[in-house]
Amino acid sequence: MINSLKKGNTITTRLAKNFNYFKRFYSFSAPAAPPPSPLFGGGGGGGGQRQLILVSQDWTRPKDPPLSLGHASLLTNLRLHQVDVIERSWSVNAPDFSSDSVTDFIMNNVREDGRTDVALGAFVWNEHSTKAILRNLKKHRFPGRIILGGPQASYLKSNIESYYPEVDYFIRGYAESAIVDLMKSNVDDDLLISTPTMIATSTGTSKPTSVGGTTPCSSGNNNKTKGIHRAGALPDLGLSATADLETLPSPFLSGTIKPQRFMRWETQRGCPFRCAFCQHRESDSDSDSHVRRHMSLTRTLQESEWITNNPVIQDLAVLDPIFNSGPNYLEILDQLLRGRYSGKLSLQCRLEMVKEPFLDRVSRLKDQGCQVVLEFGLQTIHAAEQKLIDRPNNIKRVVQILKEVGQRAIQTEISLIYGLPLQTVETFKETIDFCRTHAPNNAVIHAFPLMLLRGTPLFHRKHELGIIESNEIVSDNNIIPRLQSTPDSLVDIPHVVASPSFTYQDWKEMTKLSEQLEIDNQRIQLNN
Repeated sequence: MINSLKKGNTITTRLAKNFNYFKRFYSFSAPAAPPPSPLFGGGGGGGGQRQLILVSQDWTRPKDPPLSLGHASLLTNLRLHQVDVIERSWSVNAPDFSSDSVTDFIMNNVREDGRTDVALGAFVWNEHSTKAILRNLKKHRFPGRIILGGPQASYLKSNIESYYPEVDYFIRGYAESAIVDLMKSNVDDDLLISTPTMIATSTGTSKPTSVGGTTPCSSGNNNKTKGIHRAGALPDLGLSATADLETLPSPFLSGTIKPQRFMRWETQRGCPFRCAFCQHRESDSDSDSHVRRHMSLTRTLQESEWITNNPVIQDLAVLDPIFNSGPNYLEILDQLLRGRYSGKLSLQCRLEMVKEPFLDRVSRLKDQGCQVVLEFGLQTIHAAEQKLIDRPNNIKRVVQILKEVGQRAIQTEISLIYGLPLQTVETFKETIDFCRTHAPNNAVIHAFPLMLLRGTPLFHRKHELGIIESNEIVSDNNIIPRLQSTPDSLVDIPHVVASPSFTYQDWKEMTKLSEQLEIDNQRIQLNN
């Protein structure tokens, strides 16, 4: 582990002095048959550990890694806690994908003793296939617990069973720690519901704790984990699990994710802003949803070193909703500079929060051969539209930063949304013209159709605002990246196609404008 790192590096030297802290993020070996937990009755009441089949249904591109980052994070923590887990990932947009193949894999891997559970993540792009798999599992009498997480479950705060009647347990929120608790629980006991109280931990203690996504309570002898809801249990408080990002093991340093040319990376989760169309807000109903949570800086810097020590990695997309926020982002860039990272680096940033020290480091990375791409979500320049979606822009500051970025010749991508309430074809054109006027000459401009994601304020206000959705795809050339459809279902992901301010025909005209932007982008990328 430590010996494989570059000798003399100050980060390595500092971490090596505290190996007990350092090793949490690194590789581990789980025995083939871990001993049963005395607190949880071996995970099932009959001795021996239960098995988990962990299923991921992703929307992928050819360059994507074989494991998504979220799936890998779950898998890494399960292995760390010696849960017997089988994992498999599918691409739902692959031509040969079918929900039947997922069902067959699950049923073919059920243990002879039947003590096998299955966990799936529900996302907007796999909603149809997930429901088909759930129906199939019940049809084939899957013997174990069916567990469902992901945003589609996390943002349903009540009556969740009516959406997914086949599911036995739901995990809302960040599931890494909660799913470990569930797999260590006794299947016959009412241990885990979405009510915060004491938990029994895998270390053999039963005192209240806030580590691992649980919330302490001053009373109660039942062992319950926040964020896990057993189907039919009342009351369902709609609470969400959290994961202690300071202690989660790293999918990279543990070897779960292998280095390849394109990688995704995260240094923080959540967002301090409150955009009405966005799911980056926390899903919990009993807390401030506008929370930004950071991975351990120790882990993040070590992952940065791992990245620069693997030169095969030449395209790095950072998933942080707003990378240039919080206390650590400059130090992360410093570590990439020290490691002389020279591949592509894509960073999602807030335009108004860009500061000189950040641009200085980006320029230095660029000078040493790194292709830094700053991705800015502008959405719209019009105040009335901004107010309705709770996404204000300081236009004067936006113009200033775009000018500075252009002067430094830093690659830029700007994202817009069409189909917004109060938007018209003319206001959409004005936003595009603004970008063409003020963005750097080589800037890539995207415009994506509005989707009403479950749990967002716009989702809840769609009837009030007179918003109309459709799953029809009008992009004849399939050129807009987020006009998505699934070959398995032939049911496309719904988009907003009309509102009191624009007709369906207007929306199709805006789609044509978005297509033209993508044609322009292709020409820009060829010239770069």
